[in-house]
Amino acid sequence: MPEDHSWMGPLRATLPKSFQRSATLKDELLEDVLRSMHVIAPLALADTTWDNVGLISQAPVPRKGADKVYLAIDLTEEVANDILSKPKVGAAVIYHPIIFRPLKSLTLADSQQRSLLKLIQAGVSVYCPHTSLDAAVGGMTDWLAKAVAQSPFGVLESSDWRVNELADQQDSQLLRNLAMPFKIATILKDESTEELEYNPDLIFAGSRPVIKPIIPSDPKQAGHEAAGMGRLVTLPKPDFLDTVISHMREFVKVGTEQWTGDFTNFARDLHDPGNVVRVARAARHENGYQGKRISKIAVCPGSGGSVFKNVEADVYVTGELSHHEILHFTQQKHSSVVLLNHTNSERPYLPILALRLGAALELARHGRQGASGPPPSGKPALQKALDRVVVGNKDRDPIEDAGPKRPMRTLQEMLSPS
Repeated sequence: MPEDHSWMGPLRATLPKSFQRSATLKDELLEDVLRSMHVIAPLALADTTWDNVGLISQAPVPRKGADKVYLAIDLTEEVANDILSKPKVGAAVIYHPIIFRPLKSLTLADSQQRSLLKLIQAGVSVYCPHTSLDAAVGGMTDWLAKAVAQSPFGVLESSDWRVNELADQQDSQLLRNLAMPFKIATILKDESTEELEYNPDLIFAGSRPVIKPIIPSDPKQAGHEAAGMGRLVTLPKPDFLDTVISHMREFVKVGTEQWTGDFTNFARDLHDPGNVVRVARAARHENGYQGKRISKIAVCPGSGGSVFKNVEADVYVTGELSHHEILHFTQQKHSSVVLLNHTNSERPYLPILALRLGAALELARHGRQGASGPPPSGKPALQKALDRVVVGNKDRDPIEDAGPKRPMRTLQEMLSPS
């Protein structure tokens, strides 16, 4: 009787054409990464009119004994050196593509090319999801959308999704729920469990905003029917701009912390990264908690100018906009703008991706090893999933707060000898 692997579902997906198996050395880790990322963020969701996503570089000789995946937003030299210092890392998922434009050469003179070449030499392959992860259901933009309407920690610590409580349940579906985009979590209700199809509304405790893509993906992908670029959040009841700003300050703090894989203390002891949340207030929002309330918020990680072009909202939340785009939104549309810095709007999602990718990797490995039934679950299984992924702590936004303002000196003080 043939073994039943139907529980693996989409993880049995065909490998992308860009992947070529070595005739002599099999890179099982890379194959598992490709299949897992196909489930989490199918490449068909990416905006390939300008983006370069997928397997960017494939090491011809895989790193011996490596079974971990490294996550970062950018492949800087500091990040590359951190990867090289971790012998168990055999693949890296770098959010931003390291190669955007056609290359005429690959040399050590260019810092990014130098980093890529060093990783290839060490046996580490690089995969870049970028806009496929932006658009995906349960992806980066969904997480940012949840954060604008409610503190992101509410998602983790609420009765709707308590990771630690899930870990204590001997739920055979745990890893599947985490890995698959259409079954993000098992909802706990009065000591019983109930599986629910993915719905962003269900992630919230208490009030449930409506979250829809600004630019829906076409064609639809299985499990990602609600995918698309950007999200428009409609609050269940109007709130103040300063409430959104408060949520964004907490959200950005997550991205500046070194994540250890311990969800128990995920929301605690966060240091203040400084005044990295900036706001351009429309006239109607200038009086803080006395100003006009808001109900519609457009969000987009990174640089959202093009995504926001044809959507009406009270507030636009993104990483960066040009000076003229800000004036357009505040003066012409009479809406406010909240800016987080480019990668600060993206990096807080990495711990969530780590959890989901680790779960998918464990599923893929379990299936590859010939097991006929679903993998073990509960707390040990969750810890195994977390152990498969390293969230890099050398990855940071290039722009940081300069610190407290120094008092302005008078002209006489500046001209006088010290």
